[in-house]
Amino acid sequence: MFRRIPRVVRAGLVAGIVSVYLCLVGVVGSLVTDVVGRITVGRVLLSIPAILAGFLVARPRVVSGEVRRSSVRAGVPAGAIVGLTTGALLAVFVGIVNLLGVDTVRNVFIAVKPGLMSLLTFGHAGVVGSVLRIAAEVALGAVGGVIGAMQDRIRVPTVIAATVVISLGLLRRIVHPALAQLGLRDDWLFSVVTLGLTWFGAAAVFVVTFVTTFAWRANSAAIRARTHRTPATERGVRVVVLAAIGAGLIALPFLVGSIFSQILGTVGIYILLGLGLNIVVGYAGLLDLGYVAFFAVGAYTTAVLTGGSRVTTTGYAPPSFSLHLSFFIAIPIVVVVAALVGLVIGAPVLRLRGDYLAIVTLGFGEIARVLFSSDWLKGAFGGTQGMTAIPAAPIGNLDFRNTQHFYFLVLAFCLIAVYISWRLADSRVGRAWNAMREDEQVAEAVGVSTVRYKLLAFAMGGAIGSLGGALFAVQVGALNNASFMLLVSITALAVVILGGMGSIPGVVVGALVLIGIPGVFSEFEQYRLLLYGAVLMAIMILRPQGLIPNVRRSQELEEEDVAQDKWAGAVTADEHATSPALPLGEGTG
Repeated sequence: MFRRIPRVVRAGLVAGIVSVYLCLVGVVGSLVTDVVGRITVGRVLLSIPAILAGFLVARPRVVSGEVRRSSVRAGVPAGAIVGLTTGALLAVFVGIVNLLGVDTVRNVFIAVKPGLMSLLTFGHAGVVGSVLRIAAEVALGAVGGVIGAMQDRIRVPTVIAATVVISLGLLRRIVHPALAQLGLRDDWLFSVVTLGLTWFGAAAVFVVTFVTTFAWRANSAAIRARTHRTPATERGVRVVVLAAIGAGLIALPFLVGSIFSQILGTVGIYILLGLGLNIVVGYAGLLDLGYVAFFAVGAYTTAVLTGGSRVTTTGYAPPSFSLHLSFFIAIPIVVVVAALVGLVIGAPVLRLRGDYLAIVTLGFGEIARVLFSSDWLKGAFGGTQGMTAIPAAPIGNLDFRNTQHFYFLVLAFCLIAVYISWRLADSRVGRAWNAMREDEQVAEAVGVSTVRYKLLAFAMGGAIGSLGGALFAVQVGALNNASFMLLVSITALAVVILGGMGSIPGVVVGALVLIGIPGVFSEFEQYRLLLYGAVLMAIMILRPQGLIPNVRRSQELEEEDVAQDKWAGAVTADEHATSPALPLGEGTG
Protein backbone atom coordinates (compact mmCIF):
# COMPACT_ATOMS: atom_id res chain seq x y z
CA MET A 1 0.00 0.00 0.00
CA PHE A 2 2.85 2.38 0.84
CA ARG A 3 4.25 1.94 -2.69
CA ARG A 4 0.98 3.19 -4.23
CA ILE A 5 1.63 6.61 -2.73
CA PRO A 6 3.47 8.92 -5.17
CA ARG A 7 7.23 8.90 -4.75
CA VAL A 8 7.49 12.55 -3.73
CA VAL A 9 4.85 12.09 -1.03
CA ARG A 10 6.61 8.97 0.28
CA ALA A 11 9.86 10.90 0.50
CA GLY A 12 8.10 13.70 2.38
CA LEU A 13 6.51 11.24 4.81
CA VAL A 14 9.88 9.68 5.56
CA ALA A 15 11.46 13.11 6.04
CA GLY A 16 8.61 14.16 8.31
CA ILE A 17 8.90 11.03 10.44
CA VAL A 18 12.66 11.58 10.77
CA SER A 19 12.11 15.23 11.74
CA VAL A 20 9.56 14.30 14.40
CA TYR A 21 11.91 11.61 15.69
CA LEU A 22 14.77 14.11 16.00
CA CYS A 23 12.48 16.35 18.03
CA LEU A 24 11.33 13.52 20.32
CA VAL A 25 14.83 12.26 21.16
CA GLY A 26 16.10 15.76 21.94
CA VAL A 27 18.50 16.33 19.06
CA VAL A 28 16.77 19.49 17.87
CA GLY A 29 16.20 21.06 21.27
CA SER A 30 19.42 20.16 23.10
CA LEU A 31 22.06 20.98 20.47
CA VAL A 32 22.15 24.74 20.94
CA THR A 33 25.64 25.59 19.68
CA ASP A 34 25.42 28.36 17.08
CA VAL A 35 26.75 27.51 13.61
CA VAL A 36 26.05 30.72 11.68
CA GLY A 37 24.56 33.73 13.39
CA ARG A 38 21.75 32.45 15.62
CA ILE A 39 21.24 29.24 13.64
CA THR A 40 21.95 26.39 16.06
CA VAL A 41 23.09 22.85 15.36
CA GLY A 42 19.57 21.65 16.20
CA ARG A 43 18.03 23.93 13.57
CA VAL A 44 20.53 22.71 10.98
CA LEU A 45 19.73 19.07 11.74
CA LEU A 46 15.99 19.80 11.58
CA SER A 47 16.49 21.30 8.10
CA ILE A 48 18.41 18.34 6.70
CA PRO A 49 15.55 15.79 6.26
CA ALA A 50 13.47 18.01 3.96
CA ILE A 51 16.51 19.13 1.95
CA LEU A 52 17.79 15.57 1.64
CA ALA A 53 14.38 14.19 0.63
CA GLY A 54 13.96 16.94 -1.96
CA PHE A 55 17.40 16.13 -3.30
CA LEU A 56 16.62 12.42 -3.56
CA VAL A 57 13.42 12.86 -5.57
CA ALA A 58 15.10 15.23 -8.03
CA ARG A 59 18.53 13.64 -8.41
CA PRO A 60 19.47 11.64 -11.54
CA ARG A 61 18.18 8.05 -11.48
CA VAL A 62 19.28 4.90 -13.26
CA VAL A 63 16.26 3.28 -14.95
CA SER A 64 16.73 0.14 -17.06
CA GLY A 65 20.43 0.89 -17.28
CA GLU A 66 19.91 4.50 -18.47
CA VAL A 67 20.57 7.68 -16.48
CA ARG A 68 17.53 9.98 -16.32
CA ARG A 69 17.93 13.55 -15.11
CA SER A 70 15.31 16.01 -13.87
CA SER A 71 15.21 19.64 -14.90
CA VAL A 72 15.25 22.44 -12.34
CA ARG A 73 11.69 23.33 -13.36
CA ALA A 74 10.61 19.81 -12.42
CA GLY A 75 12.85 19.58 -9.36
CA VAL A 76 11.46 22.66 -7.61
CA PRO A 77 7.78 21.55 -7.47
CA ALA A 78 8.81 17.99 -6.60
CA GLY A 79 10.93 19.27 -3.72
CA ALA A 80 8.15 21.64 -2.66
CA ILE A 81 5.67 18.75 -2.44
CA VAL A 82 8.18 16.84 -0.33
CA GLY A 83 8.54 19.85 1.96
CA LEU A 84 4.77 20.31 2.13
CA THR A 85 4.34 16.71 3.30
CA THR A 86 7.18 17.06 5.82
CA GLY A 87 5.77 20.33 7.14
CA ALA A 88 2.29 18.83 7.44
CA LEU A 89 3.61 16.02 9.64
CA LEU A 90 5.48 18.51 11.82
CA ALA A 91 2.34 20.64 12.07
CA VAL A 92 0.36 17.57 13.16
CA PHE A 93 3.04 16.86 15.75
CA VAL A 94 2.81 20.43 17.08
CA GLY A 95 -0.99 20.20 17.17
CA ILE A 96 -0.95 16.93 19.13
CA VAL A 97 1.50 18.35 21.68
CA ASN A 98 -0.61 21.49 22.09
CA LEU A 99 -3.76 19.38 22.43
CA LEU A 100 -2.33 17.05 25.07
CA GLY A 101 -0.16 19.66 26.77
CA VAL A 102 3.63 19.81 26.94
CA ASP A 103 3.75 18.49 30.51
CA THR A 104 1.67 15.45 29.60
CA VAL A 105 3.86 14.60 26.60
CA ARG A 106 7.00 15.06 28.71
CA ASN A 107 5.91 12.19 30.93
CA VAL A 108 6.93 9.95 28.02
CA PHE A 109 9.21 12.12 25.87
CA ILE A 110 11.27 14.25 28.23
CA ALA A 111 12.92 16.14 25.37
CA VAL A 112 9.63 17.82 24.40
CA LYS A 113 9.88 21.22 26.07
CA PRO A 114 8.32 24.65 25.56
CA GLY A 115 11.58 25.81 23.98
CA LEU A 116 11.33 23.07 21.35
CA MET A 117 7.75 24.04 20.50
CA SER A 118 8.76 27.68 20.20
CA LEU A 119 11.59 26.68 17.85
CA LEU A 120 9.24 24.65 15.65
CA THR A 121 6.63 27.42 15.39
CA PHE A 122 9.08 30.35 15.19
CA GLY A 123 7.67 31.72 18.43
CA HIS A 124 4.08 31.93 17.17
CA ALA A 125 1.22 30.02 18.74
CA GLY A 126 -1.68 28.26 17.04
CA VAL A 127 -2.30 28.10 13.32
CA VAL A 128 0.18 30.86 12.47
CA GLY A 129 3.11 28.89 13.87
CA SER A 130 2.07 25.72 12.03
CA VAL A 131 1.69 27.60 8.75
CA LEU A 132 5.14 29.15 9.17
CA ARG A 133 6.65 25.72 9.81
CA ILE A 134 4.96 24.28 6.71
CA ALA A 135 6.18 27.23 4.61
CA ALA A 136 9.72 26.76 5.90
CA GLU A 137 9.68 23.04 5.06
CA VAL A 138 8.31 23.78 1.58
CA ALA A 139 11.20 26.17 1.01
CA LEU A 140 13.74 23.64 2.31
CA GLY A 141 12.31 20.87 0.12
CA ALA A 142 12.42 23.17 -2.91
CA VAL A 143 16.07 23.95 -2.17
CA GLY A 144 16.79 20.22 -2.06
CA GLY A 145 14.96 19.77 -5.37
CA VAL A 146 17.03 22.51 -6.98
CA ILE A 147 20.26 20.93 -5.73
CA GLY A 148 19.21 17.50 -6.97
CA ALA A 149 18.30 18.80 -10.44
CA MET A 150 21.48 20.84 -10.85
CA GLN A 151 24.18 19.72 -13.23
CA ASP A 152 27.08 17.96 -11.54
CA ARG A 153 29.49 20.82 -12.21
CA ILE A 154 27.26 23.14 -10.12
CA ARG A 155 25.80 20.70 -7.59
CA VAL A 156 29.08 19.24 -6.32
CA PRO A 157 30.75 22.61 -5.55
CA THR A 158 27.52 23.81 -3.92
CA VAL A 159 27.26 20.80 -1.62
CA ILE A 160 30.96 20.94 -0.76
CA ALA A 161 30.81 24.67 -0.01
CA ALA A 162 27.75 24.28 2.24
CA THR A 163 29.42 21.37 4.05
CA VAL A 164 32.58 23.40 4.63
CA VAL A 165 30.59 26.33 6.05
CA ILE A 166 28.69 24.12 8.50
CA SER A 167 31.85 22.22 9.46
CA LEU A 168 33.79 25.42 10.06
CA GLY A 169 31.01 26.76 12.26
CA LEU A 170 31.13 23.59 14.34
CA LEU A 171 34.93 23.51 14.51
CA ARG A 172 35.45 26.87 16.19
CA ARG A 173 37.03 25.17 19.23
CA ILE A 174 39.80 23.95 16.92
CA VAL A 175 40.03 26.70 14.30
CA HIS A 176 40.12 29.61 16.76
CA PRO A 177 43.18 28.44 18.78
CA ALA A 178 44.92 27.32 15.58
CA LEU A 179 44.53 30.79 14.03
CA ALA A 180 45.66 32.34 17.31
CA GLN A 181 48.80 30.18 17.25
CA LEU A 182 49.51 31.47 13.74
CA GLY A 183 48.93 35.07 14.83
CA LEU A 184 45.89 35.56 12.57
CA ARG A 185 42.76 37.51 13.48
CA ASP A 186 39.42 35.77 13.19
CA ASP A 187 36.97 38.39 14.47
CA TRP A 188 35.64 38.72 10.91
CA LEU A 189 35.08 34.97 10.76
CA PHE A 190 33.68 34.14 14.22
CA SER A 191 31.25 36.21 16.26
CA VAL A 192 32.35 37.11 19.78
CA VAL A 193 28.68 37.08 20.84
CA THR A 194 27.29 33.84 19.39
CA LEU A 195 30.71 32.15 18.96
CA GLY A 196 29.48 30.85 15.59
CA LEU A 197 30.36 32.09 12.12
CA THR A 198 29.43 35.63 11.21
CA TRP A 199 27.21 35.99 8.17
CA PHE A 200 30.04 37.74 6.33
CA GLY A 201 32.47 34.98 7.26
CA ALA A 202 30.03 32.27 6.19
CA ALA A 203 29.40 33.98 2.84
CA ALA A 204 33.13 34.47 2.24
CA VAL A 205 33.92 30.83 3.05
CA PHE A 206 31.07 29.61 0.83
CA VAL A 207 32.13 31.72 -2.15
CA VAL A 208 35.83 30.85 -1.86
CA THR A 209 35.10 27.13 -1.49
CA PHE A 210 32.59 27.13 -4.36
CA VAL A 211 34.90 28.99 -6.75
CA THR A 212 37.91 26.84 -5.81
CA THR A 213 36.01 23.56 -6.22
CA PHE A 214 34.35 24.68 -9.46
CA ALA A 215 37.66 25.82 -10.95
CA TRP A 216 39.44 22.63 -9.91
CA ARG A 217 36.74 20.36 -11.37
CA ALA A 218 36.65 22.39 -14.58
CA ASN A 219 40.41 22.45 -15.08
CA SER A 220 41.64 19.35 -13.25
CA ALA A 221 42.12 17.36 -16.46
CA ALA A 222 44.20 20.11 -18.04
CA ILE A 223 46.20 20.60 -14.84
CA ARG A 224 46.95 16.88 -14.63
CA ALA A 225 47.94 16.84 -18.29
CA ARG A 226 50.41 19.69 -17.75
CA THR A 227 51.88 18.44 -14.48
CA HIS A 228 51.98 14.71 -15.24
CA ARG A 229 53.41 14.74 -18.73
CA THR A 230 56.53 12.82 -17.65
CA PRO A 231 57.18 10.30 -14.90
CA ALA A 232 59.78 12.65 -13.41
CA THR A 233 57.25 15.50 -13.18
CA GLU A 234 54.68 13.18 -11.66
CA ARG A 235 57.16 12.03 -9.02
CA GLY A 236 58.06 15.63 -8.24
CA VAL A 237 54.43 16.62 -7.72
CA ARG A 238 53.87 13.57 -5.55
CA VAL A 239 56.88 14.43 -3.39
CA VAL A 240 55.67 18.02 -2.93
CA VAL A 241 52.17 16.87 -1.96
CA LEU A 242 53.48 14.26 0.48
CA ALA A 243 55.87 16.81 2.00
CA ALA A 244 53.01 19.28 2.52
CA ILE A 245 50.84 16.59 4.13
CA GLY A 246 53.73 15.52 6.35
CA ALA A 247 54.40 19.09 7.48
CA GLY A 248 50.72 19.53 8.29
CA LEU A 249 50.59 16.32 10.32
CA ILE A 250 53.69 17.33 12.28
CA ALA A 251 52.37 20.82 13.04
CA LEU A 252 48.83 19.68 13.84
CA PRO A 253 49.16 18.83 17.58
CA PHE A 254 50.90 22.13 18.29
CA LEU A 255 48.11 24.06 16.55
CA VAL A 256 45.12 22.32 18.15
CA GLY A 257 46.43 21.85 21.71
CA SER A 258 46.53 18.92 24.11
CA ILE A 259 42.78 18.18 24.33
CA PHE A 260 42.33 17.72 20.61
CA SER A 261 45.67 15.89 20.36
CA GLN A 262 44.13 13.26 22.63
CA ILE A 263 41.16 12.99 20.27
CA LEU A 264 43.56 12.61 17.34
CA GLY A 265 45.33 9.83 19.23
CA THR A 266 42.04 7.96 19.61
CA VAL A 267 41.31 8.53 15.92
CA GLY A 268 44.70 7.02 15.12
CA ILE A 269 43.91 3.91 17.16
CA TYR A 270 40.70 3.39 15.17
CA ILE A 271 42.59 4.01 11.94
CA LEU A 272 44.79 1.05 12.88
CA LEU A 273 41.71 -1.05 13.68
CA GLY A 274 40.10 0.04 10.42
CA LEU A 275 43.19 -0.76 8.36
CA GLY A 276 43.41 -4.22 9.88
CA LEU A 277 39.72 -4.92 9.40
CA ASN A 278 39.94 -3.50 5.88
CA ILE A 279 42.29 -6.35 4.98
CA VAL A 280 39.78 -8.92 6.24
CA VAL A 281 36.57 -7.30 4.96
CA GLY A 282 37.66 -4.97 2.16
CA TYR A 283 40.41 -7.00 0.53
CA ALA A 284 39.41 -10.61 1.25
CA GLY A 285 35.63 -10.13 1.58
CA LEU A 286 35.37 -11.91 4.95
CA LEU A 287 32.76 -10.27 7.19
CA ASP A 288 34.29 -10.24 10.69
CA LEU A 289 32.16 -8.98 13.61
CA GLY A 290 34.55 -10.21 16.30
CA TYR A 291 37.49 -7.96 15.48
CA VAL A 292 37.56 -6.69 19.06
CA ALA A 293 39.36 -9.96 19.90
CA PHE A 294 42.55 -8.69 18.22
CA PHE A 295 42.18 -5.33 19.95
CA ALA A 296 42.00 -7.11 23.31
CA VAL A 297 44.91 -9.43 22.49
CA GLY A 298 47.12 -6.48 21.60
CA ALA A 299 46.20 -4.54 24.74
CA TYR A 300 46.50 -7.36 27.28
CA THR A 301 49.65 -8.85 25.73
CA THR A 302 51.31 -5.43 25.84
CA ALA A 303 50.28 -4.98 29.47
CA VAL A 304 51.76 -8.35 30.47
CA LEU A 305 54.99 -8.01 28.49
CA THR A 306 55.75 -4.45 29.63
CA GLY A 307 55.18 -5.06 33.34
CA GLY A 308 51.61 -4.00 34.07
CA SER A 309 50.02 -4.97 37.40
CA ARG A 310 46.83 -6.87 38.19
CA VAL A 311 44.15 -5.05 40.17
CA THR A 312 43.17 -7.03 43.27
CA THR A 313 40.83 -6.48 46.19
CA THR A 314 43.79 -5.49 48.37
CA GLY A 315 45.64 -3.33 45.86
CA TYR A 316 47.98 -4.32 43.03
CA ALA A 317 49.87 -7.52 42.30
CA PRO A 318 52.17 -8.66 39.50
CA PRO A 319 50.67 -11.08 36.96
CA SER A 320 51.69 -14.71 37.01
CA PHE A 321 53.78 -14.08 33.89
CA SER A 322 55.54 -10.77 33.25
CA LEU A 323 58.73 -9.86 31.39
CA HIS A 324 59.05 -6.08 31.99
CA LEU A 325 60.16 -5.53 28.40
CA SER A 326 60.43 -2.19 26.67
CA PHE A 327 57.31 -1.34 24.71
CA PHE A 328 59.21 -1.29 21.43
CA ILE A 329 60.73 -4.71 22.10
CA ALA A 330 57.33 -6.10 23.11
CA ILE A 331 55.56 -4.87 19.95
CA PRO A 332 56.98 -7.57 17.60
CA ILE A 333 55.91 -10.24 20.10
CA VAL A 334 52.43 -8.70 20.31
CA VAL A 335 52.14 -8.78 16.51
CA VAL A 336 53.20 -12.43 16.33
CA VAL A 337 50.77 -13.43 19.09
CA ALA A 338 47.91 -11.60 17.34
CA ALA A 339 48.75 -13.26 14.02
CA LEU A 340 48.64 -16.68 15.70
CA VAL A 341 45.27 -15.79 17.25
CA GLY A 342 44.11 -14.83 13.76
CA LEU A 343 45.06 -18.28 12.51
CA VAL A 344 43.21 -19.88 15.43
CA ILE A 345 40.07 -17.84 14.69
CA GLY A 346 40.32 -18.33 10.94
CA ALA A 347 40.80 -22.10 10.92
CA PRO A 348 37.27 -23.06 12.11
CA VAL A 349 35.51 -20.64 9.74
CA LEU A 350 37.25 -21.51 6.47
CA ARG A 351 34.08 -22.96 4.92
CA LEU A 352 31.71 -20.29 6.18
CA ARG A 353 30.57 -17.27 4.20
CA GLY A 354 28.43 -14.18 4.59
CA ASP A 355 26.06 -14.05 7.55
CA TYR A 356 27.24 -17.37 8.97
CA LEU A 357 30.83 -16.14 9.05
CA ALA A 358 29.73 -12.90 10.73
CA ILE A 359 27.84 -14.77 13.47
CA VAL A 360 30.72 -17.15 14.22
CA THR A 361 33.34 -14.38 14.35
CA LEU A 362 31.00 -12.41 16.59
CA GLY A 363 31.09 -15.38 18.94
CA PHE A 364 34.89 -15.45 18.88
CA GLY A 365 34.99 -11.78 19.83
CA GLU A 366 32.77 -12.40 22.84
CA ILE A 367 34.80 -15.49 23.80
CA ALA A 368 37.98 -13.40 23.86
CA ARG A 369 36.38 -10.75 26.08
CA VAL A 370 35.03 -13.36 28.50
CA LEU A 371 38.36 -15.19 28.68
CA PHE A 372 40.35 -12.07 29.52
CA SER A 373 37.91 -11.21 32.33
CA SER A 374 37.43 -14.76 33.63
CA ASP A 375 38.62 -16.12 36.96
CA TRP A 376 40.39 -18.88 35.03
CA LEU A 377 42.93 -16.35 33.66
CA LYS A 378 42.72 -13.97 36.61
CA GLY A 379 46.30 -14.66 37.60
CA ALA A 380 47.54 -13.46 34.22
CA PHE A 381 45.10 -10.68 33.27
CA GLY A 382 43.40 -9.58 36.50
CA GLY A 383 39.91 -10.94 35.78
CA THR A 384 37.02 -8.49 35.88
CA GLN A 385 39.12 -5.89 37.72
CA GLY A 386 41.66 -5.82 34.90
CA MET A 387 45.18 -4.44 34.86
CA THR A 388 46.79 -1.11 35.65
CA ALA A 389 50.19 0.61 35.95
CA ILE A 390 50.99 -0.16 32.30
CA PRO A 391 54.22 1.69 31.37
CA ALA A 392 53.93 4.65 29.01
CA ALA A 393 56.56 3.52 26.46
CA PRO A 394 59.03 6.36 27.11
CA ILE A 395 61.91 7.23 24.77
CA GLY A 396 64.47 9.26 26.66
CA ASN A 397 62.67 12.29 28.05
CA LEU A 398 59.57 11.75 25.90
CA ASP A 399 56.57 10.65 27.93
CA PHE A 400 53.87 9.19 25.71
CA ARG A 401 51.20 9.83 28.31
CA ASN A 402 51.57 13.40 27.09
CA THR A 403 48.83 13.65 24.49
CA GLN A 404 50.94 15.54 21.96
CA HIS A 405 53.79 13.03 22.23
CA PHE A 406 51.34 10.13 22.02
CA TYR A 407 49.97 11.60 18.80
CA PHE A 408 53.36 11.20 17.14
CA LEU A 409 53.66 7.60 18.38
CA VAL A 410 50.24 6.79 16.90
CA LEU A 411 51.13 8.63 13.69
CA ALA A 412 54.26 6.52 13.25
CA PHE A 413 52.35 3.26 13.68
CA CYS A 414 49.59 4.46 11.33
CA LEU A 415 52.12 5.28 8.62
CA ILE A 416 53.64 1.80 8.96
CA ALA A 417 50.19 0.20 8.73
CA VAL A 418 49.25 2.35 5.72
CA TYR A 419 52.44 1.34 3.93
CA ILE A 420 51.84 -2.36 4.62
CA SER A 421 48.21 -2.12 3.44
CA TRP A 422 49.26 -0.24 0.31
CA ARG A 423 51.90 -2.81 -0.58
CA LEU A 424 49.49 -5.68 0.05
CA ALA A 425 46.76 -4.18 -2.15
CA ASP A 426 48.82 -4.36 -5.36
CA SER A 427 50.75 -7.51 -4.51
CA ARG A 428 50.13 -11.07 -5.61
CA VAL A 429 48.46 -11.67 -2.25
CA GLY A 430 46.15 -8.69 -2.76
CA ARG A 431 45.14 -9.91 -6.23
CA ALA A 432 44.38 -13.33 -4.78
CA TRP A 433 42.19 -11.70 -2.11
CA ASN A 434 40.36 -9.71 -4.81
CA ALA A 435 39.68 -12.86 -6.82
CA MET A 436 38.48 -14.65 -3.69
CA ARG A 437 36.18 -11.77 -2.77
CA GLU A 438 34.58 -11.56 -6.22
CA ASP A 439 33.97 -15.30 -6.65
CA GLU A 440 35.52 -17.86 -4.35
CA GLN A 441 34.67 -20.86 -6.53
CA VAL A 442 36.19 -19.30 -9.64
CA ALA A 443 39.28 -18.34 -7.62
CA GLU A 444 39.70 -21.96 -6.53
CA ALA A 445 39.24 -23.12 -10.12
CA VAL A 446 42.11 -20.94 -11.37
CA GLY A 447 44.47 -22.18 -8.68
CA VAL A 448 44.06 -19.71 -5.80
CA SER A 449 44.41 -21.48 -2.45
CA THR A 450 41.45 -19.95 -0.65
CA VAL A 451 42.31 -21.74 2.60
CA ARG A 452 45.79 -20.27 2.65
CA TYR A 453 44.72 -16.76 1.72
CA LYS A 454 41.81 -16.70 4.16
CA LEU A 455 44.14 -17.64 7.01
CA LEU A 456 46.64 -15.05 5.81
CA ALA A 457 43.92 -12.37 5.79
CA PHE A 458 42.92 -13.15 9.37
CA ALA A 459 46.57 -13.21 10.47
CA MET A 460 47.53 -9.94 8.74
CA GLY A 461 44.36 -8.16 9.81
CA GLY A 462 44.77 -9.34 13.38
CA ALA A 463 48.42 -8.26 13.49
CA ILE A 464 47.61 -4.70 12.42
CA GLY A 465 44.59 -4.51 14.72
CA SER A 466 46.72 -5.60 17.68
CA LEU A 467 48.82 -2.45 17.22
CA GLY A 468 45.71 -0.43 18.03
CA GLY A 469 45.23 -2.44 21.22
CA ALA A 470 48.87 -1.98 22.22
CA LEU A 471 48.64 1.78 21.78
CA PHE A 472 45.35 1.86 23.67
CA ALA A 473 47.08 0.17 26.63
CA VAL A 474 49.82 2.81 26.53
CA GLN A 475 47.31 5.65 26.19
CA VAL A 476 45.07 4.80 29.15
CA GLY A 477 47.49 2.81 31.33
CA ALA A 478 44.70 0.55 32.64
CA LEU A 479 42.51 -2.19 31.15
CA ASN A 480 39.23 -3.89 32.01
CA ASN A 481 36.61 -5.83 30.08
CA ALA A 482 34.43 -2.73 29.61
CA SER A 483 36.96 -1.47 27.05
CA PHE A 484 36.50 -4.49 24.78
CA MET A 485 32.78 -4.66 24.13
CA LEU A 486 31.08 -5.53 20.84
CA LEU A 487 30.77 -1.81 20.11
CA VAL A 488 34.50 -1.71 19.25
CA SER A 489 33.97 -4.25 16.44
CA ILE A 490 30.89 -2.41 15.18
CA THR A 491 32.68 0.93 15.21
CA ALA A 492 35.69 -0.45 13.33
CA LEU A 493 33.38 -2.00 10.72
CA ALA A 494 31.46 1.27 10.43
CA VAL A 495 34.75 3.10 9.81
CA VAL A 496 35.55 0.74 6.93
CA ILE A 497 32.06 0.89 5.39
CA LEU A 498 31.77 4.66 5.70
CA GLY A 499 35.15 5.33 4.11
CA GLY A 500 34.82 2.65 1.44
CA MET A 501 35.70 -1.02 1.67
CA GLY A 502 39.16 -1.70 0.29
CA SER A 503 40.13 1.99 0.39
CA ILE A 504 43.03 3.11 2.58
CA PRO A 505 42.19 6.86 2.41
CA GLY A 506 38.59 5.87 3.11
CA VAL A 507 39.57 4.28 6.42
CA VAL A 508 41.28 7.51 7.48
CA VAL A 509 38.27 9.63 6.53
CA GLY A 510 35.86 7.18 8.15
CA ALA A 511 37.77 7.31 11.44
CA LEU A 512 37.86 11.11 11.35
CA VAL A 513 34.10 11.29 10.77
CA LEU A 514 32.94 8.61 13.22
CA ILE A 515 35.54 9.10 15.98
CA GLY A 516 36.93 12.59 15.51
CA ILE A 517 33.69 14.52 15.05
CA PRO A 518 31.89 13.14 18.14
CA GLY A 519 35.10 13.70 20.10
CA VAL A 520 35.37 17.32 19.02
CA PHE A 521 31.67 18.02 19.61
CA SER A 522 31.15 16.76 23.14
CA GLU A 523 27.43 17.57 22.97
CA PHE A 524 27.04 14.85 20.31
CA GLU A 525 28.41 12.20 22.68
CA GLN A 526 24.99 11.08 23.95
CA TYR A 527 23.82 10.66 20.36
CA ARG A 528 26.91 8.78 19.14
CA LEU A 529 25.09 5.53 18.29
CA LEU A 530 22.22 7.43 16.70
CA LEU A 531 24.70 9.26 14.49
CA TYR A 532 26.42 5.99 13.58
CA GLY A 533 23.12 4.52 12.42
CA ALA A 534 22.04 7.64 10.54
CA VAL A 535 25.39 8.05 8.78
CA LEU A 536 25.54 4.39 7.74
CA MET A 537 21.96 4.45 6.43
CA ALA A 538 22.67 7.61 4.45
CA ILE A 539 25.87 6.14 3.01
CA MET A 540 24.15 2.90 2.02
CA ILE A 541 21.39 4.84 0.22
CA LEU A 542 23.31 7.75 -1.30
CA ARG A 543 26.83 6.39 -1.76
CA PRO A 544 27.05 2.65 -1.12
CA GLN A 545 30.66 2.53 -2.29
CA GLY A 546 31.74 4.83 0.59
CA LEU A 547 33.07 8.37 0.87
CA ILE A 548 36.43 7.61 -0.78
CA PRO A 549 35.84 4.31 -2.52
CA ASN A 550 38.35 1.89 -3.91
CA VAL A 551 38.20 2.28 -7.71
CA ARG A 552 37.83 -1.43 -8.37
CA ARG A 553 35.19 -1.85 -5.68
CA SER A 554 33.25 1.18 -6.96
CA GLN A 555 33.19 -0.22 -10.49
CA GLU A 556 31.92 -3.56 -9.17
CA LEU A 557 29.02 -1.87 -7.37
CA GLU A 558 28.11 0.26 -10.40
CA GLU A 559 28.12 -2.80 -12.67
CA GLU A 560 25.91 -4.66 -10.20
CA ASP A 561 23.44 -1.74 -10.06
CA VAL A 562 23.20 -1.50 -13.85
CA ALA A 563 22.77 -5.28 -14.20
CA GLN A 564 20.03 -5.34 -11.55
CA ASP A 565 18.18 -2.44 -13.19
CA LYS A 566 18.32 -4.14 -16.60
CA TRP A 567 17.15 -7.43 -15.10
CA ALA A 568 14.26 -5.73 -13.26
CA GLY A 569 13.20 -3.95 -16.44
CA ALA A 570 13.32 -7.18 -18.44
CA VAL A 571 11.27 -9.06 -15.84
CA THR A 572 8.63 -6.31 -15.77
CA ALA A 573 8.41 -6.31 -19.56
CA ASP A 574 8.03 -10.11 -19.66
CA GLU A 575 5.27 -9.99 -17.06
CA HIS A 576 3.33 -7.42 -19.06
CA ALA A 577 3.86 -9.35 -22.28
CA THR A 578 2.73 -12.72 -20.88
CA SER A 579 -0.16 -11.57 -18.66
CA PRO A 580 -3.52 -12.54 -20.26
CA ALA A 581 -5.98 -9.82 -21.13
CA LEU A 582 -9.14 -9.80 -19.06
CA PRO A 583 -12.43 -10.35 -20.91
CA LEU A 584 -14.75 -7.41 -21.05
CA GLY A 585 -16.58 -6.92 -17.78
CA GLU A 586 -14.35 -9.33 -15.79
CA GLY A 587 -13.05 -7.97 -12.50
CA THR A 588 -15.60 -5.19 -12.35
CA GLY A 589 -17.41 -6.78 -9.45
